[in-house]
Amino acid sequence: MKFEANAKSLLDDLVAPFPFLMRPLAKKMIEGKVVEEAKKAGHEQAQIDDVVRGYIIVGLSRGNEPEKIKSSLNGKIEDVSKFDDLFVQA
Repeated sequence: MKFEANAKSLLDDLVAPFPFLMRPLAKKMIEGKVVEEAKKAGHEQAQIDDVVRGYIIVGLSRGNEPEKIKSSLNGKIEDVSKFDDLFVQA
């Protein structure tokens, strides 16, 4: 599945802090979840919301604290609170 340019850029920004050797694996895991979320939403291309949802879901499944995930999204997207439903499920 293709990614919209701004969605691909956001994904790159979100995985940039990962250690160099871990970055490709982290990106692959997140991309897989992003594609899954995009398909669920009926999108032909992965969009920003799909990237954010994938990032949150993978982050929570890997044991990251919701506050840490939210702080990494602050400044990168306009409204983190619209994804609060994902944090409640955690």
